[in-house]
Amino acid sequence: MKTISVVIPCFNEEENVVPISEAVIEIFNKELPDYDYEIIFIDNDSQDKTRELLRELCGKNPKIKAIFNAKNFGQFKSPYYGLLQVTGDCGILVAADFQDPVEMIPKFVKEILVQFNTHIVPHTLIVRDFSTHSHQRTGHSDKNLLL
Repeated sequence: MKTISVVIPCFNEEENVVPISEAVIEIFNKELPDYDYEIIFIDNDSQDKTRELLRELCGKNPKIKAIFNAKNFGQFKSPYYGLLQVTGDCGILVAADFQDPVEMIPKFVKEILVQFNTHIVPHTLIVRDFSTHSHQRTGHSDKNLLL
């Protein structure tokens, strides 16, 4: 079974980390039952209860992982580092505050399957373009697809 990694950067997201994790899990259970998942939260030194909630989520579900940055590395370095930590066959970057609807995850997976003739290539990455707030294809190689 192929594994899809969902990377969720966060900073002071105590109101969102639990709902976004539940929404991602629900999408996989309902729309992607043939895929396993891992959720990687990367926290940018939150000062609210985000880290406490992430520890609880990780303790309840071994498919949820958290990276706690020692300081705020910003909106570009932190997600990039999170993507470097994925162990799945594919990585998808999703905003913790639901800016990126989780309903897009199955559409991304379908697009990857189309691009690679129904095979997910190991270490495929889908990256959100923060400069335009859209998702677009920026290039690919035999081992990487950046959208």
